[in-house]
Amino acid sequence: MKKFDFDDWAQLYASDPDAFEARRRAVLAVELARVDPRVAGPARAALQRLEAQLEGKSDAERIRTSMIWMVASMRLLSARMHDLGDQIGTDTWSVRVQYKPMIRFIWLGCLVMA
Repeated sequence: MKKFDFDDWAQLYASDPDAFEARRRAVLAVELARVDPRVAGPARAALQRLEAQLEGKSDAERIRTSMIWMVASMRLLSARMHDLGDQIGTDTWSVRVQYKPMIRFIWLGCLVMA
């Protein structure tokens, strides 16, 4: 996809909302096709739940509902970041990475004893 042009999208929405919706769905389909199927499946399910909640709502209600979803996803991402490491500053994190190369010998010992 080329560089995102907000003005182009806004103009399309103002002139032809049906074409805007078709283009939006096409772009989402392309982006979901690019990612790993393990990620795309849950993403499609979440998108379908969001679309069901937005159906029949006014623009203001759609924006409010979308904002609620974005805040919820940011909270989830923040919680997962806390699981990975510790926040040092406002935009600085310490991440713990553990690699134990000798653990394979434990499994090999189990196989030998079996």
